[in-house]
Amino acid sequence: MGGAVEPDSRSFIAALRGVANLAEKERGKQAETGLVKVESLRRVMEVEATSKLGDITALDAFLASALVDSYAKCGSLEDARRVASKMEPRHSIASLNALVSGYAENGKPRLAVELYRWIRESYPELLDVRTMLAGLKACGSLAALETVREIHAEISRAGVLSLSSSSSSRSPTSSSSSSSSSDGGALATSLIDAYGRCPHAQLCPLELPGIISRGPKGLQSPE
Repeated sequence: MGGAVEPDSRSFIAALRGVANLAEKERGKQAETGLVKVESLRRVMEVEATSKLGDITALDAFLASALVDSYAKCGSLEDARRVASKMEPRHSIASLNALVSGYAENGKPRLAVELYRWIRESYPELLDVRTMLAGLKACGSLAALETVREIHAEISRAGVLSLSSSSSSRSPTSSSSSSSSSDGGALATSLIDAYGRCPHAQLCPLELPGIISRGPKGLQSPE
């Protein structure tokens, strides 16, 4: 009989997705840093220990992103930050997106917004639909109208949505390959939700015609 087959990154990613699903059902325990899904966290650590062959930077971007997302869903933002911060940003935008979402979902919206802005200022070419969705999620928690406006303008520049009556006549931008109907729908919904949570949102000069019909601290340890 042959030797045992070594699991590859896809196997580890599948395992992490399974743990993340379990974490959503686990009640968890309250800690100083927030609600921690202890049993699920233990399993994620086991997967990382098995998959990590030496330096964490050897992990591929998809596995790193899955680890960040899983740690965040278990309530361990410190571990999520640790994994994301050791990856080269240019090769791990998915990990950073997962960390932005993790901060927003675990009661750290200010860190989420700060990390979003760091990505936008340091690596503007890396911004994608998921980055914008993660940023909008954080803005909704903070009722941060100015940041919602910034992300709205970023979406407009990227051509992900038709944000004005004239934009539909323009040629697609180079980033239009990522603007599928599902992406556009998700962004439209997130924009409406984020604006709706902001005081005086009706005063925003950026409108959403066709979408609605009516009026780097983030990489530091979370506090």
